[in-house]
Amino acid sequence: MNHEAQGITTEKLPLRVVSDKFKSQEFCLEIPDDKYPQEVKFQCTNANIEKLDKAKVGDEVLLKFNLRGKRYEKEGKTSFFNSIDVWYIEVKNSHGVASSQPTEDVQDFEVTSDSDLPF
Repeated sequence: MNHEAQGITTEKLPLRVVSDKFKSQEFCLEIPDDKYPQEVKFQCTNANIEKLDKAKVGDEVLLKFNLRGKRYEKEGKTSFFNSIDVWYIEVKNSHGVASSQPTEDVQDFEVTSDSDLPF
């Protein structure tokens, strides 16, 4: 599912390194919506993270992204997990300031076949 959004980057969250094969970085975009702008959290994963480097907080950007979702069932309870995965970023107007968010290494996260994670 390919979608687009355009707005102002309001925040870049720290890089999360989950394993040697998976890392992600989330960021927020303020999207105009008539009277009440919406602030939506997006994510870039693995190789797409470097595309986020060119956008600074305060920049107007155009994003292309996919919506992802999974059903997760455990002990008779159903939950749903959603993500908005960005694969294209174009800076339209650069008014931002450089972000100095530290890298967050997640050392205590271990993925096993017995893991409760739905993905």
